[in-house]
Amino acid sequence: MANWIEELLALASQLPSGLNDPDAWVKLGRELDELQRMLAGQDALGAVLEAADVAYYSAKSVEMGFMDRAGAEGLLAMVAKDVNLSKKAVVVAAITKYRLRARPGNPKDDLAEREAVCDALAKL
Repeated sequence: MANWIEELLALASQLPSGLNDPDAWVKLGRELDELQRMLAGQDALGAVLEAADVAYYSAKSVEMGFMDRAGAEGLLAMVAKDVNLSKKAVVVAAITKYRLRARPGNPKDDLAEREAVCDALAKL
């Protein structure tokens, strides 16, 4: 758990936007908005996936110097509370989701991501 930012950055390096993502801060804001929409729409699993995105873009924002590690840790704690999970569970969800995205072709497959995250969280 201590190296969650580095783990997510390692996955980010395999994705099209890579580590150098000047829009990471804007994307982080969008993901926070999406998280609120999922919570309002009572899509609990969708909210977990959005919390995972917040963790991912928090890591990228640290890499880009938009926030420091303490800010990312605080944001992770906040979204974990929002989705009623531990910080570790949100990080597991993020790593699971972005491992799928880091496959060749960088596929986005919401159903596969939902299933993989459910499986990963069930093992905690």
